[in-house]
Amino acid sequence: MSSAQRIDALTGIRGLAALLVVYSHLAEDGFFSRSHLYPGEVGVMVFFTLSGFLMAFLYGHKQFDYASVVRYGISRFSRIAPAYLFVVIGSYLIYNLIDPSFVYAITHQNLLRHLLFSGNVSALWSIPPEVQFYAVFVGLWFALWKFRNQGNASVLAIVLTAIFLL
Repeated sequence: MSSAQRIDALTGIRGLAALLVVYSHLAEDGFFSRSHLYPGEVGVMVFFTLSGFLMAFLYGHKQFDYASVVRYGISRFSRIAPAYLFVVIGSYLIYNLIDPSFVYAITHQNLLRHLLFSGNVSALWSIPPEVQFYAVFVGLWFALWKFRNQGNASVLAIVLTAIFLL
């Protein structure tokens, strides 16, 4: 995000959400007392909510056409896929060729599911839902563009529908 589009208050909220997740992981390892409030889950929900807001903020006013959707898809995919696919393929090779007790058990049976961003690879669990959100967002972006002059009620209806679908 360019500095002209950066929202500093959201950066602070993201920082607090990250601290909640870190605290939660440290509590699991016994560094802090466990909380019954599940701060890590709250932090993750904050991250997902901010992601949805920022996507609408960044793309909601942009023209919706084939070229824009292709640029969007390439931008999102190139941001996430290389590292994720490296870990998935690397884990598959380690688990199947070197050490079957490897922590990320990616097998012949579940490899395709992981490659298609529908699996759950331990620490990378949030990547598939993020990719799925990016796919659903194309429909939301279309609706925001199509109904941009219809007033706030239409935008609210679109947002509520998107929340229901996710």
